[in-house]
Amino acid sequence: VERFDVKRRAREELRLGQVLEAVWRDIASQARLSKGAIYYYFSSKHEILFSILDTYMDSLLEGLEEELRDVPP
Repeated sequence: VERFDVKRRAREELRLGQVLEAVWRDIASQARLSKGAIYYYFSSKHEILFSILDTYMDSLLEGLEEELRDVPP
């Protein structure tokens, strides 16, 4: 069994909407909010995902810039 096979089988078993709903419920629970209250802070699931990815990418770029500063010209 290869990684691809595991992903394919998992995809067959799990429906993306169900997974996203469970994740959204977990986010609300961890933030001690109702699922609806999250929309006070973010207009959509896409917006919160983009915000998370944007923060992560900024952090990666900062680390890369620091590494490149240490490289002699």
